[in-house]
Parts: sequence; structure tokens; C-alpha cells
Amino acid sequence: MPGNPHPQESYSNAATASQLFEASTGYAYQCYNTGEDLFHRNVRTILKQCWPVLSFAEQMRRTWINESVLCSAEKEGGTVPAETCRECGERYLRRQLALFNNALIVALGSKAKARAKGISGIIAVASPAPPGCNKKESRESWNIIPDKWNESF
Repeated sequence: MPGNPHPQESYSNAATASQLFEASTGYAYQCYNTGEDLFHRNVRTILKQCWPVLSFAEQMRRTWINESVLCSAEKEGGTVPAETCRECGERYLRRQLALFNNALIVALGSKAKARAKGISGIIAVASPAPPGCNKKESRESWNIIPDKWNESF
């Protein structure tokens, strides 16, 4: 689920939907590109494991990053009602995943894994977000992603 905005992140109330989309996706791209925080740096680590010789831009052309639930919890990292997770999964996540034939789908973290329950072919690894990402076994779990990528393609 989406995290809280960064302190410097803000968007105009007068922006159109297209402008808001462009601004928010542009900001997210820059966060991954620059390693804004530990989560972004860890995702970059995963991408580099999968495509070590490609530039960030080339890695991102091969990557689709999505939330397992498109609704925010009241508190960052908090719970989202199970009914919301199921409805959002049916209405959005499953339909989006259906667009990607033969894609390697990775659930980053236990919440993403639980929310993707029943979707076949998902590889579940530890979250790249703190605090769990600080464990050695979390980082080690990411090592299966490039192996699975190479097996798939």
C-alpha cells in the first residue's frame, strides 16, 4: 500500500488528473532513480540483481511496480480491512496482472503476499521496506528473484 508522502512532496489542487498523474509518477521515478530512502535503494538493489548491466532507465522499462492494494491505510503500514483488500484485488490487481502475459510477478513483503493469495505464479520475498529489510534473511530472499527471472526467460 502506498506510504505517506515525503515532506517535500506536494501536488497542486488545481492540477488536472493527467497533470497529477504525470507529477506523481515523475516524482516516484526520481525517488527510485536517486535512492530517496532505504526502500527505494533496496528496490534498486533488486533491479540491479536482475539486470546488472542495464541502466536504471532500461531496468525500469522492464519493470512494473504496483501496490497490492490501491487504497491507503489510515496509518502508514497499518491494516486495510480484508473486504477492501479482496475487492481491490478483484477490481484492480487481478485485471492489471492479466495484462502481463509471461511476467515474473514478485510480492515484496508478507502483506503483498497475503493480498495476492490465489493468484498463481507469484514469487514472495521479504519487503524492501524498513524495519524488516534490515534483516540478513530479508536481503537474502531477494536473491531468488534474478534466478527466477533467468528460469522464466
